[in-house]
Amino acid sequence: MKINWTEVKEKIRPQISKPSYETWFTNTTVYLEDDILTIYCPNEFARDWLESHYKELVFHTLREMFNTTFEIQFDLCNGEPSKLKNIQKERLSSWDEVKKALRPKLAEKTFMTWIRNTNATIEDNTLIIYCEDAFHRDLLEGEYKNIISSTVQNLTNEEYQIWFEIESKTTSITHIHHMQNNPLTSEQEETNTTWNEIKGKMQLIISRPSYETWVKKTTARIHENSLIIYFENEFQQEWVEKSYTDLIAEIAKELTGNTYELQFELESNKDATRDDEKSKSPTENTIFELWEQFKSSNDDLKYNNVEDSEKRIQALEEKIVNLEKVIDTLVGKLEVVESKTQLEK
Repeated sequence: MKINWTEVKEKIRPQISKPSYETWFTNTTVYLEDDILTIYCPNEFARDWLESHYKELVFHTLREMFNTTFEIQFDLCNGEPSKLKNIQKERLSSWDEVKKALRPKLAEKTFMTWIRNTNATIEDNTLIIYCEDAFHRDLLEGEYKNIISSTVQNLTNEEYQIWFEIESKTTSITHIHHMQNNPLTSEQEETNTTWNEIKGKMQLIISRPSYETWVKKTTARIHENSLIIYFENEFQQEWVEKSYTDLIAEIAKELTGNTYELQFELESNKDATRDDEKSKSPTENTIFELWEQFKSSNDDLKYNNVEDSEKRIQALEEKIVNLEKVIDTLVGKLEVVESKTQLEK
């Protein structure tokens, strides 16, 4: 008997939340020998979570689809048998290949306006599509993610994670000039590689909104036995320290074999020339932090279980009230300034 694991996953997809599916099932593969189905997972954490939370769901789904029962086992990808490793998978070679396949499926005006000028990168089983702005990104993700995903799957017979990000040419040029004028030492390169690998692992474990809000833009360096992580603002720094310290330490040890002392610092402490945060007034900082909390709460409402909604709604309402108070204060200050200006005239 042959099992199409993609079809099984499609059967499982509507039975669990979208973040859970993308986190735990997307990067799995399987191997069937006799009546034993081995599910291969990208890391130990994913393996243990799947076995403890979803083994029964997989068992019943397979029985429903194939009218028979299987013994289900879970293992790491590096434990795949040679037979599975020798299977040649179609790899996605370029974004242009996907765009070519997408074009006849869309109205010509739609393709020319929203798809034609996009760029993308392919990293392992993740397709990252770069958009011009937030509106462009949200439109593609909301309206065209499914058709892009199915097109990629038809081309490769493999499932890719589809991500949408805003392309910043200014940032890219600045980064290139900085790299040219400040070449990295081998130690810095090693640190960057290690931290990017840690972030890559975290991306598979935590929800996408959490990753993009708290982790994505962080940098780090290794000094002796310390892993020092740098953040753009204090709120981000405190949240990651409170919520992800254990996870980061566990992943770092898994990847490097070392037990690091974690330190959490502001980016401004690493490079004195980066004084953007210092230039902000206390009011601006307060608004920024409240807005970050507002966005986080809003994302969490979309991605978490229903039983948490009432508490989160209450917390969100409190944060909106705080934001309104700050806005009222700013309006009052503006009225005072306008009054002074009129008196001076």
